[in-house]
Amino acid sequence: MVIHEVDSYKLQETSNEVGYSTYTVFLEGDNFEWNTTYWFHYSNVEDGPDLAVDLSGWRHMPNEGAGVLPPPEWEITDAEVSLTDNGDWEVYVKGNEGLDIFLIIPGLGSFLLTETGPGEYGIAINATNFEGGKEYAFFFSNSTDGEDLAPGFGGSLVARVIEREKEKKESSLLWLLLLIIAILLILIAIAVAVIAIRKQGEGGVMDWGEE
Repeated sequence: MVIHEVDSYKLQETSNEVGYSTYTVFLEGDNFEWNTTYWFHYSNVEDGPDLAVDLSGWRHMPNEGAGVLPPPEWEITDAEVSLTDNGDWEVYVKGNEGLDIFLIIPGLGSFLLTETGPGEYGIAINATNFEGGKEYAFFFSNSTDGEDLAPGFGGSLVARVIEREKEKKESSLLWLLLLIIAILLILIAIAVAVIAIRKQGEGGVMDWGEE
């Protein structure tokens, strides 16, 4: 975990279940200043590049003496989910600060939004996650498998058929057509060969009658 202008911290594996592991780290408060915002991201080396863009974000330290702040009320005041020209999903949400907001797409997965500014969240989901022409429902929650906490902002979108999918389908049809043509040519060649052999056999029979 890389905290900008502070340090890099190695997370320790605290549990290991089938399919995934859980990693945690304890950070001493002495490493941080009061009333300061810190940006962080995850990498595999110290001061490395951001390898989990969807999980990067920022946290704000409270004022000195404020103590532990209660968790903010989970509330969304605005949300927009749209498709780009290349089929990516763009998600923009406004709500209270410091929330964990997940876009959940049943049958596909959940996606954690990044707080890009106080109370502003967003994420871009690559088009390769979706099947072109298929309709996907979505809603917002506070955990990966949570319930719909903002029914007024859920909905559905039909994934855009992107050019590479069209090209792939057209290419598949072309190869299928070529295969059919090749099979027909082979069958024709076999038929011609059989006919030629039969004619040659009939013409090669000689009558050696008595002299």
